[in-house]
Amino acid sequence: MRGAVWQFRTRVPADLQEVLGRTHINRSLRTSSYPDAIRAARRAAFEIEQDFEAARRGTGGDPAHAACDSPCPSPPVPSVTANTVLPDPTGPVIHIDLDLLASRIAEKLQATQPVAKEAVVPAAEPAKAKTIQQVYDAYMADPGVIRSGKTVLAYETVFGLLIEIIGQDTPVSDIGRETCREVMDTLRWLPPNSTKRYPNLTAREIAQKTRDAGKASGLSPATVNGYMTKLSALLTWAVNEGFIDRNPAKGLGVVDTTNRKDKRQPFTPKQLQGIFTAPLYTGCQDDDYGYAKPGDARPQRGRFWVPLIGLFSGMRLNEICQMNTEDVRVIDGTLCFVVTAEAIKGTDDKRLKTGSSERVIPVHPTLLAAGFEAYVSEQRRKRNAKLFPELLPAKTGYYSDVFSKWFRRFLQKAGASAGRTCFHSFRHNFRDALREARVDRELALALGGWAGDNGDMGSESAEFYGRGFRASTLLEAISKVGYPELDLGHLMLAPFPA
Repeated sequence: MRGAVWQFRTRVPADLQEVLGRTHINRSLRTSSYPDAIRAARRAAFEIEQDFEAARRGTGGDPAHAACDSPCPSPPVPSVTANTVLPDPTGPVIHIDLDLLASRIAEKLQATQPVAKEAVVPAAEPAKAKTIQQVYDAYMADPGVIRSGKTVLAYETVFGLLIEIIGQDTPVSDIGRETCREVMDTLRWLPPNSTKRYPNLTAREIAQKTRDAGKASGLSPATVNGYMTKLSALLTWAVNEGFIDRNPAKGLGVVDTTNRKDKRQPFTPKQLQGIFTAPLYTGCQDDDYGYAKPGDARPQRGRFWVPLIGLFSGMRLNEICQMNTEDVRVIDGTLCFVVTAEAIKGTDDKRLKTGSSERVIPVHPTLLAAGFEAYVSEQRRKRNAKLFPELLPAKTGYYSDVFSKWFRRFLQKAGASAGRTCFHSFRHNFRDALREARVDRELALALGGWAGDNGDMGSESAEFYGRGFRASTLLEAISKVGYPELDLGHLMLAPFPA
């Protein structure tokens, strides 16, 4: 800049310096305003560059004159105010170096714009690993799984012990194969009812105490494997939820040397005779507290009918105890038990073990001969919603829980108690009776509500085809069920059909 007017100055390309006779070209920008000078300098640069190109082509007039120090057209006159002083266009000449101007423009632009600072992203804190207790709580709260009240109570007991052994504050990501083996080993050395026997000791301390004493009467292999299966299920869920990468308890278990057939047995003929010749069936004081004492009473309520129904229908204990009166109905001329969780008018509190449990079972002729149809009619007359209204559910919601405890005491007082037998043994007796009668396998599965195995027509998927058997066909099959060594003549109110 010279004086008060900006000048444009640029170097002449080397190949044109001899033609133009100079090394630089100066041109007045005719303004003292810096922003106006910038705009004028761009125009001057463009015009001079065109003159340079014309000089190279030998066109466009006298190149020396084209690139002379002629002034640029005056820039637009800015708006002024009373206090504005414009520079004198005839004042001193101002020279401007284009290269220097470009450099200064770049510097000025860089100085006027704030330097963008690199965004500093705070380092994300690693997600805190969930503890085994938190994973269990989330597992139980999963809305995708529906569990019965009985299952929830059982889980509270099982996982309460497992979490105690592992440590409730242990991150689930820290649980490895070794930890799971330690859990399994602790369970193997825990005696039954350990918390009642040693209320002030932890599970690990109890197991160590038993181990040191050399006592081998710990939990059964089946019980230990049950605990480990549930732990594995929890950890598999944790894998699916992304809490851990793999399930360290997968496949862990102890060898169960007990033969499958030895785990639960049917009642022997002697046991059956002891059950059905007890005072409850031959004459007792009452069916409440006096059921085991001989007397003149012959009450026929739940305690009388439930064991008989179990033996002659193969129904599970809870299926029998929870029946509504409406669940005994005539289908195609045949009086039947309808095993279902649905209720038409009765109490809607029934539960089934599996999908195949829902079925129709004709009432066995022995039950009819013992007066069962008259009993059902009496319940309808009294408008009882439940078939056995005096039987009440436990806090788990299952009617079988209370009755099962009573039946164990009944077996002891009847002299019919033995290892590996319980109410469920009636179901085993029923299955054996179906085999002895050569009842078709598919018919047997339908009557017992058993899910088939890999047989052609015994698979569970086969049950989705067709509408099932007619009640008359099922009646023919179940009528073949009998127990030749069991004498029930004292219970018959009508002659047993031949």
